[in-house]
Amino acid sequence: RNGLVPRQNLHDFEYSYLGQGMDPFLPILSLQNNQVMISGLALFKDDKYVRPLNEKQMSVTKLLLGDTEYGTFETKMDNGSYIALKNLGSKVNYRIGKDLKSPRVTISLTFNGEIIDAKGNSLTKDELDNIKYVFEKDLTSTGTDLIQLFKKERVDPLGLGDIVRSKTRHWNEEKWKQEYQAMNIGLNVKVNLPEMGIRK
Repeated sequence: RNGLVPRQNLHDFEYSYLGQGMDPFLPILSLQNNQVMISGLALFKDDKYVRPLNEKQMSVTKLLLGDTEYGTFETKMDNGSYIALKNLGSKVNYRIGKDLKSPRVTISLTFNGEIIDAKGNSLTKDELDNIKYVFEKDLTSTGTDLIQLFKKERVDPLGLGDIVRSKTRHWNEEKWKQEYQAMNIGLNVKVNLPEMGIRK
């Protein structure tokens, strides 16, 4: 519940499996040192397994699926060091363009984080701005690559079809499936880092 795995249960899976404009997913379980671990996310098209997502892809998928808290996100800085952010609460918003013949979807993700692994007790404004920039770039890149992957595999775990359907008269699922791969989907990411809470 508090980790990087998108929420999923039998009810959610059935809703996505039977519903229009969305595809289901399930966690991938593995056995490591006699412990059951979640090692990734399995994407489905109808009742067929399509491919897995790794841990980072899975965590970004969770951010894109809805508002969330908890979880830790790590990225590599330009100097080779790693910085980790604790998710204090992220929000995501989907906006559908007015051209319903070829709708554009814009996803806006706001990530409120706290640095939990930084050298020194305090950071300068330039250092803080650089961390925000690197995280924004990383989340945007990973999220954009994910969306392209979903389109390539013709799977819609984000339920974009369902969102467009709710805004479109005479929505047709078969037509949507044909349009989905070429659809214009944009992702805007903003990272907020409060100066309070930065610790060694």
